[in-house]
Amino acid sequence: MDDTLMLETLRQAILAKKSRACKGLMPKREFFWPEGFNEAFSLRLFRTLYEAEVNAMNYDYVYNDKVADHIQMLSDWFSGEGPNNLLMMGYCGTGKSTLLNVIADFLDFKRIRFFRASANVLTNQYEQLRDASSFCKEAWNADILLLDDLGSEHPESISYAQELFPITDLLSHRYNLRLMTFITTNLDPEQIKNRYGHRILDRLTGDYTCEVFNSTSFRTMNLYNTKYWYEVNGPQKQ
Repeated sequence: MDDTLMLETLRQAILAKKSRACKGLMPKREFFWPEGFNEAFSLRLFRTLYEAEVNAMNYDYVYNDKVADHIQMLSDWFSGEGPNNLLMMGYCGTGKSTLLNVIADFLDFKRIRFFRASANVLTNQYEQLRDASSFCKEAWNADILLLDDLGSEHPESISYAQELFPITDLLSHRYNLRLMTFITTNLDPEQIKNRYGHRILDRLTGDYTCEVFNSTSFRTMNLYNTKYWYEVNGPQKQ
C-alpha cells in the first residue's frame, strides 16, 4: 500500500469512527431539504408552524415584522451555510422558546429524530443518578439536541464531595463529536463565561450561529459583540 492510499484509508476510518457526527458536518440544505430547497415553501412552512404554536398557547396570532424576521431567520438557517448549531439568547418573553417549539415541529415534519429537554431537568436527572456515565444518554449522544433555558439549572452538582458540572461536560462532549445542538438562554456572554468558563464561551462563539433577541427585534451577531448590544438595548418593558 503506497503512502497516499494509506493516508486516505486512515482518513476514511476516522470519518467512519465519528459517523454519529455526520449530521453535524453535512451541509444543512442537503440534510434538511434532500428533495430540493424551495424558499417560498420554506417560509410558508415555518409561518404555519409558528402560527400553530402561538394558537396552542391560546394567543392570537398576529403576523408582523418581528414574526416575519423570526420566520425568515429559521428558513435561512435551515438552508444556509455557516455553523450547524444555533444559540438563541436574550431576555425573557422574547420568543426564544416558541421558536424552539417551531424547530421541534419542523424536525417532526421532516421525520428527523431529536431529543429535547431543559437544562434544569437534565441537571436534576444527573443529581438523582449521581453517575456521569448514566447522565441522560439521550442528551449526551443525540444526533440533534434541543436544549432549553441554558442557565436555569444549578451550575454544579456535588457527588461524593466532588464538584461536577454536568451541563458544561454535556456541551463539551457534543462539541467534540460535532453533534448538532440548538440552545436558548437568558444569559448574556459575560454570564455564560462566568458560569461555564471561557472555553465554553469560545466554543459557542465559534461553533454556533448566535441570534440575539429583545422584545422588538433580534440580530445575528458574533457572540463577543453582544455585550455592547445588551448595554445599549437593555431589558425591554413589555
